[in-house]
Amino acid sequence: RYAEDFRADGMLFAKLLVSPMPHARVRSIDTSAALRMPGVKAILTADDLPVLPGGAERALTNEPLYAGEPILAVAAVDELTAADAI
Repeated sequence: RYAEDFRADGMLFAKLLVSPMPHARVRSIDTSAALRMPGVKAILTADDLPVLPGGAERALTNEPLYAGEPILAVAAVDELTAADAI
């Protein structure tokens, strides 16, 4: 069995929205439509994460340095719902 085959009661699935361009700046993100979707439990942006000491890299950013850097995370009851919310 692979990690992908594992399922547990109450398990949530996460999907990331990644930056389509390098050296960008996220000015705002409207998550209201995604949060209203049935099955979407939470959405995290860089603004929701604490600032780490020493300038350590955070999991999400509002100023992506490269295309593909994560800017938003969605947690939902299944993978399809999480992907649709993205």
